[in-house]
Formats: sequence, C-alpha cells, structure tokens
Amino acid sequence: MRPRIYVKMAMNNLWNYHRFYVPHVLTGAGLLGCFFIVKTLALDDRIQAIHGGGYIASYMYLGVWVLALLSVILLLYTNSFLMKQRQREFGLYSVLGMEKHHIGRVLFYETVISSSLSLSLGILFGSLFYKLCALVICRLLKAEPVLGFYYLSSGPVLSSAAFFAGIYLVTFLLNLIRISRRKPVELMNEARAGEKAPKVQWLFLIVGIVCLGAGYYLSFTAKNPVDAVVWFFAAVFLVVIGTYGLFMAVSVAVLKFMISRPQVYYHKLRMPVIAGLLFRMKQNAAGLASITILVTMVLVMLSTTFSLYSDIESSLEDNYPQHWYLEGVTLDDGNRMTSVALSEQERLVREAAEEVGLAVAACDEQVYLEAAFLYDDGVLLTDRSIDNYDSSQVVSLVFISCEQYLAATGTRLDLGEDGYAVCSYNLHDRTDLRAADALTIGNRVFRKCGELTLFPIGGGSVTQTNISDVFGIVLPDEAAFHDVDDVQKAAYGPDASSVTQRLAVTFESTEAALDKGASAEDTYNRLLSAYLDKEASGKTRKIRSDSVWRERDMLYGMDGSLLFLGLLLGLAFLLTTALIIYYKQTAEGFEDRTRYQIMEKIGMSREEVRRTIGTQILFVFFLPPAAAALHTAAAFPMLSKILTVMLRSDTNGFLICTVVVFAVILLIYAAIYLMTARVYYKIVS
Repeated sequence: MRPRIYVKMAMNNLWNYHRFYVPHVLTGAGLLGCFFIVKTLALDDRIQAIHGGGYIASYMYLGVWVLALLSVILLLYTNSFLMKQRQREFGLYSVLGMEKHHIGRVLFYETVISSSLSLSLGILFGSLFYKLCALVICRLLKAEPVLGFYYLSSGPVLSSAAFFAGIYLVTFLLNLIRISRRKPVELMNEARAGEKAPKVQWLFLIVGIVCLGAGYYLSFTAKNPVDAVVWFFAAVFLVVIGTYGLFMAVSVAVLKFMISRPQVYYHKLRMPVIAGLLFRMKQNAAGLASITILVTMVLVMLSTTFSLYSDIESSLEDNYPQHWYLEGVTLDDGNRMTSVALSEQERLVREAAEEVGLAVAACDEQVYLEAAFLYDDGVLLTDRSIDNYDSSQVVSLVFISCEQYLAATGTRLDLGEDGYAVCSYNLHDRTDLRAADALTIGNRVFRKCGELTLFPIGGGSVTQTNISDVFGIVLPDEAAFHDVDDVQKAAYGPDASSVTQRLAVTFESTEAALDKGASAEDTYNRLLSAYLDKEASGKTRKIRSDSVWRERDMLYGMDGSLLFLGLLLGLAFLLTTALIIYYKQTAEGFEDRTRYQIMEKIGMSREEVRRTIGTQILFVFFLPPAAAALHTAAAFPMLSKILTVMLRSDTNGFLICTVVVFAVILLIYAAIYLMTARVYYKIVS
C-alpha cells in the first residue's frame, strides 16, 4: 500500500472520531501551553529582577514538575480511552485483510497528524498568553509591568515541544504493543466487553474507613503548626487511600442495598440507573474517587493561596507597628560585638530620610532580650538534655525592664521587687503561660501582677514566628533583666541570645515609606558605611536592618507567585476533571444507547429517558464535589495551623476564601453538568 493511502485513512479516521480526538488534541495543546508558560517564567531574567521576583523561579520549577506529571497521566488516559473505543474497528481491519504492521502505519500517521497539531497549537497558545501571564505576575507582585515582547527563546520552546513529543511517542508505542498482542476476534469483542456485577469488597471498606478516619484524626488532633506541617502529607496520603477504598466499597454496597429493596429498585426510572451504575461501578468508583481528589486539590490550593495573598496588608500592619528597625553592629578583632550608638544611628536615619524626601515621625530606642524556653507549669526550662518534650511547650519570650517600658510607652508599671506583667503576641495561645500566677526563671520566682493588651516591642524578627507562642514579659528592674540574661547565657552558651539594641523608625506616611523606603535604606547604608570607615576602621562590620518595604516585597513575591501558580494549576486540574467526565459520559452514552432504545420500545417516553439520564449524571457529577467539601472541612484545622507558619492567623478570612472558591467550583461544575447532559442525551437518543 502506498503511503498516501495510509495518510488518507488516518485523516478519515481522525474526522470520523473527531468527537474524541478534538478534546484530546486541545487538552494536549492546553497542557503544553501551560507547561511552556511556567517554564519560560522560571527562566525569564526580567521577571526575576522585579521586586519579589526571586521566588518566581523556584515556584515555577515546582509547577513544571506538577504539570509534567499531570500531562503524562492525562495524555496516557485519553489515549487509552481512544484506543478502547476503536478496538472493534482495528479488529474489522484485520478481518478485511490488513496486517498488524499496516494498522501500525495508520496509527503512526494519525499520531503524527494529531500530535503535530497539538504541538503547534500548544506553542502558539503559550506564546500568545505568556505576555498576559507576565503582566498578571507583575500585577500580583505590585511591580512595574515588564515591557516588550523579547521573551521567546529556543530553549523553552524546544524543550517543551520535545517533552510532549516524547509523551506522544510513548502512547504510539503502547498502542502498537496493545494491537500486536490482540487477535482479531479479541479486538472485535473487547469494545463490547462489559463489567461484571461487582461484589462488596469488605477489605476495601475496612481499609477505607480506617485510612480516612486516621487522616481526619491527624487533622483534628494537630496541636501546633509544627505537628501540622510534619503530619500533613501523611494525612493527605491516608485520605487518598481512604477515598478510593470507600468509593469502591460503599458505592457498591449502597447500590446492592437498593436492588434488595423492591419498592426502591423496581421503578421504571430508577431501575436503569441503578443497574447501569452497578455493572460499571468498578470503573465509576475509581473515576469518581479521582475526580474527588482533583477537586479537593483545587479547593485547597486556591483557598490557601487566595487567603495568603488577601492577608498580606493586614499581616504587614500587625507585624510592623513601626516601619524600619535598625541595628548597626561592628565586630572587633576579639570577636566581641559592639553596637553603633543609637543616637548616631538616629542622626544618620534622619539625614538619609531628608535626602530622599521622607518625613520621620518618631525614632524609638528599644532594648530587649528575646530567648526561647520550654514552659512547664509555671517554670521556664533551659535544660537541653530534655529530649522527649512536646513542641507545644516551646515559647519565645521578649523581656524588657520597667524602665524600658516607661521610656517606650510613658506608662509606669508598679511591679514591686519580684513582679512581672505579660502580653501575648499570638491570637491563640497553645500554652497556659499567660494564665499562670507565677513564673520561675533559674533560681528566681516572679509573681504575675497583670496582663497587657499591647507590648511596645514588635515588628521584624520579634513577631515573625508563629511556630511557637510568643509572649512579652515586663520585669521589675534592670537587675532582673540582667539576671534572666545570665540564666539563658549560662544554659545555652555560644547559642545564647544577645541583648538587642535597635532603633525603631516610624515615618509620617506609610505609603511614602513603602514608595521611598528602599531609597532611604540605600542612602542610610552608604552613610553608615562611611561612618564605620572613619570610626571603626579595620573591624569587620555587620549591619542589620529590617523594614516593612522589604517584608512587603517578600510577601507579595512569595504569595503572588504561589497564587499565580495555584490559579494555573487549578485551571489545569479543573480542565482535567472536565475532560475525564466528558470522556466517561460519552463512552457510557454509546454503551447505553442500545439499552435506552430498548427501554423506549417497551414503553418509556423520551421525557422519562431524559429524567433517567439526568438522575445518573447528577449522581456522577455532584458526589465528588460533596466528598471534596467534606475532605476540605476535615483538613481545615490542620491547614489553619500550617498558615500560621507563614504568619497568617486570620482563620475567618481563610474560611471565607474557602467558601467562595467552593462556590465558584460548583458554578463551573454546573456548566460542565449542562454540557455533559446535553452530549449524553444526544448520543443515547
């Protein structure tokens, strides 16, 4: 046979099966476009150079791996579906005299044509939408747009196209192997082979209940963010196993229970639905469980990233009561650290602010000690030999004296000789230190004299931890302050904390500080370096600085990149879910067409057929979102604790984001439901 004949046969086959091949080609093109966009973002130096752009490369490389895995799974799945629908056709070719290598050539040209079209559309899609995605990234990061269209390079184009071409080559080889191992009679009958009525698999039922219960238990019993982070992926694994087990066992048990109830089963509208679902439940259960997992991933991914991004400004406001925190430190030859006088730092700050056009509202001198302890029933432990301790016992304490509190707030506290006042930085305390009546530190016992609603030391590294509880402690005098310092130095040695002396700078306008703060910081560093060259020549210097504009760039860079990746992956997962359901319902439509035609011949009206179809599709469609909502609700306590590690404590905001995202997913599902129901009905009628 001439090659032209094979090409013509391939073109005819693609046209005859366009209902299946068009989604296959468009899916490959969409995944390739997303893969190309993410990979190009990871390599685009212009994007990485914007404020906060340093996080983009690492997050986009993570997206590359996720999309690569999703593409392999989905394209292999769609190819397997296509080949199953064409088994009878290949068997007919063999009966008519075509040898298997002839069928292989037809498949080769079909693969070349469809994959070339998919690769071309994918690169075109990625190239057209990359600029839009770059603008979205800049918008999310609050950065100036990257202008110009000089982003296309041969590297991402060739590597992306080569990866997807490799997937199509693997699918072609798998198809050849599948055909070579089948006899013509087997090919003719395989497409008609139905599922045997499954039995209730009690092992799957027990394993599903145990795994799902264990996953939920880990979520509800995580005591702190450390436990939540450690056990999160174990909980996810258990829930995935439990979901598959329960769908495969519970669904069969429920359907068989319906069949055993004559008043339920023997109804002209319910009987075809129940019988059809039961005989295909082995496939349906795995498909429904897969859809549930995908929807849960989308729901968790989008709700967390939206919550993180929407909470940035409030997080900055909570964690930075002042705009800029400065420590100018020099290190002499004896490895002894000495701080630049705070008065000298203030002079340099005001000079730098004036040079860039910023108005300074206040410069506060702050002296404090921040140290970590193990808290146990009113006692602060420093014994590092304790191995078996609960991570919830770890507390971070910020100590100041009454004199320092008076200087910072203008309020005098009467604490006597051994009193203290406490203030909690966290919204939710995991220890009972705030409720204690006394506090033992070393050999000294302090009694609580009161609780404070605000603590004068905040911002920067002080509040940038939600892994442990953070408390502010006001001690009665400078002597007590130094006693606590001596206790932790004796216990921790070279790992002990040092007393911090810093300057907390507040500008008159937060907007102006965010706009010009980086310029003021650069100017200050230049002036301080000149001062140290003159006053501390020959000494190694370390200049410590923490600012709200730096934190803002970091948060928008990190959370904006996560949100963009979440949106892109969420879209890919939703399209994957829609494609799985479309293929599933289309295949079942062809299988059910003869059965429903028989039903019409024995007395069912078209309206009754439509209602039966609607019942079946409703069951298939909306059970996974319901299960996904249950999984997300069970994971909510653990996810809330994980978010606190990223300095987010707004549980209400996270709940609102979750509800809104779920509502959007349901709307998308409703649209998919209407589309699938229409296609299914056209096939069976």
